[in-house]
Amino acid sequence: MFKSLLFALGLVFVGAIVGIAHSAYDLGYFGVGAQDPEGVALAPISGPQPRVELESERFDFGRMERGKKGEYKFVFRNTGAGVLVLRAGDPPCKCTTPLVENGVLQPGESTNVIIGWTTDQSAGPFRKTIPIHTSDRRRPLVQLELQGNIVQSYEAQTQTFELGKMLYQQPRSAQVRLFGFGEAPLEIKKWELIDPASAEFFEVQIEPLNKEQTGRSDATSGLLVRLKTKPGLPEGGVRQGLRVWLNASEEPLDLSVYGEVKSDIVVEGSGWDSASRRLNFGLVSAKEGAHKKLEIRLHGQHDVSKFRVTKVDPPEMQATLGAPEKVGGTKGIRLPLEVSIPAGARPLNRMGTAQGELGEIVIETDRADGQPLTIYVRFATASE
Repeated sequence: MFKSLLFALGLVFVGAIVGIAHSAYDLGYFGVGAQDPEGVALAPISGPQPRVELESERFDFGRMERGKKGEYKFVFRNTGAGVLVLRAGDPPCKCTTPLVENGVLQPGESTNVIIGWTTDQSAGPFRKTIPIHTSDRRRPLVQLELQGNIVQSYEAQTQTFELGKMLYQQPRSAQVRLFGFGEAPLEIKKWELIDPASAEFFEVQIEPLNKEQTGRSDATSGLLVRLKTKPGLPEGGVRQGLRVWLNASEEPLDLSVYGEVKSDIVVEGSGWDSASRRLNFGLVSAKEGAHKKLEIRLHGQHDVSKFRVTKVDPPEMQATLGAPEKVGGTKGIRLPLEVSIPAGARPLNRMGTAQGELGEIVIETDRADGQPLTIYVRFATASE
């Protein structure tokens, strides 16, 4: 019993010694400063002490447009007798970037702590706290406050003109609404179509909107931007863009234009390759000849009386348009086209090689731009 009591007293004594030593270490009695949780060494308590002083700890940038950048310099001074160490802590978000110009200040020195920010959040109050760690035991953590109000001078309903799928020569339009929130009415100072290659096939109309016409309770004005296609827009995917400069912003606004132009004249049938617009006969016996039948499908409004074969090359080949037929359940029209390599034709090589170019059939159409329908024919005739 007595031995157990002595053993317990010994443990208490050893624990007390360890605790005193640990505290002395933290307080700097062994020549090393304690550390705050972020790893900044505090000045040893037994030596000269630094003293951090600031001209200001808060900055209000007032009103700033969304998406803009700014910065402010907080001035830190060491008014103590020891060396002052500064280090920026982790910022509260990616929208703030702290930078300590000089992290070690001798007595009497000062430095700037630059806080940069980007107003990328939604419109409304902006308030962030940025930690700066110091070696001043009196004040190991300084919290810098940044605040202001993010405003939005304008907003686009969408940044895309969606034209969808349209037939060749078929006009199509799409529109985008722009909303202004400032005192002055929203205006477009200038605009341009980004891709000059297809710019001639688009028309841009701009219509001002008053507060009531915007349909937004928070908008003070607006603009209706309408984009229209013109005849001749090439078949395939539409990739265009409209760049506008507004009186409410120094940076331009880019509006994308997407769509797809599909042919209003489609050829179908055995041996037809739509990608190369080529009819393939291959090797044809001069004794027997060959015959293929295609269908020309017309979508939209067309005057079939204007469709006629104007060119057949070589002349030994024959191409005949049949009577138009309505496609059941649709507004489309079907034109039969018979292509023949007659029996007894002389030896020909129209395989699209160095020995002979492809055959060609040209059909006049009713397109406003006068573009004909060209069908290439690949064949060669051989005698038995």
